[in-house]
Amino acid sequence: MITISLIGAGQRGLDTYAKYVSKVNKDIKFVSVCDIDETRRNQFKEYFKVDDSMIFNNTESFFSKDKLSDLIIIATLDDSHYEIAKKALNKRYDVILEKPIAQNLTQILELQQLAKKLNRQVIVCHVLRYHPMWQKIKSILDEGKLGKIMTIQHNENIGHYHYAHSYARGNWRNKETSGPIILTKSSHDLDILFYLVNSKVKKVASFGTRGYFIPENAPKDSAERCFDCKHQSICKYSGMRMYTSEGGFFPLFTKNKYTKKAIKEGLKKTDYGKCIYTIDHDVMESQSTILEFENGVNATFNLNAFTRKMHRSIKIMCEYGEIRANEKEIEVTTFHLRPLIRGLLSNILNINPKIKTKYKIYKWYDFSRFLGHIKADHHFIKTVLEEYQTNKKFFTTIDESLHSHIVAFAADSSRIDESVINIKSYENEHKLND
Repeated sequence: MITISLIGAGQRGLDTYAKYVSKVNKDIKFVSVCDIDETRRNQFKEYFKVDDSMIFNNTESFFSKDKLSDLIIIATLDDSHYEIAKKALNKRYDVILEKPIAQNLTQILELQQLAKKLNRQVIVCHVLRYHPMWQKIKSILDEGKLGKIMTIQHNENIGHYHYAHSYARGNWRNKETSGPIILTKSSHDLDILFYLVNSKVKKVASFGTRGYFIPENAPKDSAERCFDCKHQSICKYSGMRMYTSEGGFFPLFTKNKYTKKAIKEGLKKTDYGKCIYTIDHDVMESQSTILEFENGVNATFNLNAFTRKMHRSIKIMCEYGEIRANEKEIEVTTFHLRPLIRGLLSNILNINPKIKTKYKIYKWYDFSRFLGHIKADHHFIKTVLEEYQTNKKFFTTIDESLHSHIVAFAADSSRIDESVINIKSYENEHKLND
């Protein structure tokens, strides 16, 4: 029996990771929780039947106890990851750590070295690597039939409602308290590109914009809060409409109480009810990044707030074919030449058995695809726990995840300084090779 403690019983910690644990592995037991919010602690206690003596409202009281479990899941806000992970490692816990690892490279490197020194595992929640779509793309590339990767176009379509909820009004809206959006949102994507290309980034250049959610674009005579605003019936970003309409995020600020009364109270009291144009948000609304890898591959990565749907899409161009994928299916097209007449007929009739192959990611009836990160969270928890039980090599250790964090920080520096950054020079400058 493997035991786990949870620090941070919010949407990621309790609603995603912890509840998935109980569904995918019966040989894992939660024994304790630590969260500042009483409602969340009580929800955890009721779900996992944990004794009152193992419920903590602050990390000081939690870490004052002897080691309580084999593993700790840390799913708190970004600015607390470093301090909590450091305490956990010094207590000899193995750690599953929500990304980003920490808010700066010095802290990340310290945690990496501490884990190595104490022979502890730090598994970073770069969940996309565990998703069937990305693993299938990786296996197609590794098979070699398409030849070498030449270039990649990758897009993260954040979704206007997701951006509004998390990056304009939410916990990740401010670079100083959280981090640049290319780290907090898109270290997933930089990690996936690193994983697919199988080479480190050599150079990076990045360009970003933030010019729509600003006071100048607020409706005339708008109020500080959506609840009091006369434009709430027509504003596409009104909290009064976003949390009660099709396509919007569930009102997570209600702590799993999805009633009209709870939503109204949340919109009156929390940041999620503030005007999206005047709230103190400073992270990019869109960002375009160019990456040159050490093996000669180049890639473009675009993140954008202004999309109807929330999804990722990618096009990988190789020597002998290309891959397109959009989280629903993968399409592989090769450059085979066909006899003229037969080739024309097959193209007209759309019959290209040797040229085009499609892989469906999910069956139409598989509603699990609507789970977190298109079910990647579920695959992550299931696989990590299996790896932990059988002492297999982990896929997303802190060593493996370090590079994507370095590239994210370098990309943000490139955006600010309007420069092309050489990653090795950047590492030397920040003493990452000591």
